Amino acid sequence: MTIRKMLASYIDPETLFLGSEDGEFDSAIIGVGERDGHVVLVYDRDLIIGCLGKSGMTDEDAWDWYGFNIEGAFMGPRTPIYVSRLNMLDLDDEASEDAYEKITADADAR
Repeated sequence: MTIRKMLASYIDPETLFLGSEDGEFDSAIIGVGERDGHVVLVYDRDLIIGCLGKSGMTDEDAWDWYGFNIEGAFMGPRTPIYVSRLNMLDLDDEASEDAYEKITADADAR
């Protein structure tokens, strides 16, 4: 069973999926969220980049393509949410500041 079929009972039929009906980004779905009263899909940024890499893009090209064509595209209230996951078990109080600086530096570099 595909993730699209599994989610069918949780989401509105007008919920937006990334990509085509082939589901090339479905493996990057990590959950559902809410925006303006609509259930939306939540995607992991790094998993999206992995999907783009499978199509032959370099990491740099994948991040550029993602930033312009995915993250930069607002498609209304059903636009998916994109997240970067953190392993909170690896963070302690001292490491939290270092992790925050790394995340913001990575985001600025993109």
